[in-house]
Amino acid sequence: MYPGARRPPQPRGYGGKGGFQPRGPMQGPGPYPRGGPVRRAAPFPQRGMPVQRGAPVGRFPGAAPARAQVAESFFPFLQVERKLPELCKRYPKLHYSQDVTQAIAHWVANHEKLYDSIKLTNAAEFGLESEDSVTLPEEPEEEAKDTYSVKVMLLSPTAPPVQEEGKPAPAVPPHLLQTLRFVVGLKNGTTAVPFGGSWKPSDGADPKKDATLVKTAVRTLKETCGVDLSSCKSWTKFLEVQYRRKNGFMHHTFVMLPNVWDAFAGEKVEVLKAVTKEEKDVEVEEEVEDETHTPAE
Repeated sequence: MYPGARRPPQPRGYGGKGGFQPRGPMQGPGPYPRGGPVRRAAPFPQRGMPVQRGAPVGRFPGAAPARAQVAESFFPFLQVERKLPELCKRYPKLHYSQDVTQAIAHWVANHEKLYDSIKLTNAAEFGLESEDSVTLPEEPEEEAKDTYSVKVMLLSPTAPPVQEEGKPAPAVPPHLLQTLRFVVGLKNGTTAVPFGGSWKPSDGADPKKDATLVKTAVRTLKETCGVDLSSCKSWTKFLEVQYRRKNGFMHHTFVMLPNVWDAFAGEKVEVLKAVTKEEKDVEVEEEVEDETHTPAE
């Protein structure tokens, strides 16, 4: 360097022995590279290393162990009126008719009563092997007024497994959904529908009263499957589905739950096959043709 020349300025962040040290608002010059000491993560426990069981797991060693919290349902349980958009969110796998407007969950107010009264161990047994049949009544024509119908839930749970001698009982009992079972009919051979029918003025003046709904349920169930539920003394209004028909009037479908577990305890009730009037006429014609074409011996 020649005399009188100025010494070039040293770049900031350089030290003599520490090497390159970047300077920032939170970092200053020091003997460590990158402005601070290197922090190494704790090694994972390897095979053979002692591990403390029951130690709190978390980012901080002194943190309390995490506790399982009960997740709150997004939909309130005690909500009675449920509109169609909410039904689609609650039960997205169900198929809804285009004229459904809402469902009224009457069972919400009676869930404690149902829980205490339903008996799954001494329930009725419904037989489906009968060859007899009943003729379905003709469906009423669509009228320019609100209409009402009643459907019945026939509870027929599965029998508990027989405990064999010398074998221990299963540690986990069967789930409730594996035990509940209902007797329903098949519409067009594919769609499962509960038994029931339309309300008539002979059942009662007010179709929304429980007494009128019970009379409609007893009458229509005997007409559709031959089961007489007049001995059932306790009925629960379970559900109501409302439809808006094309003519602008409403249709109300009530689902009733009778206490068949008390009325037919330990009995076997035969469920008859339901056929239409046209199918019945065809069966009679086939029987007559078989009798007329019987070969002579």
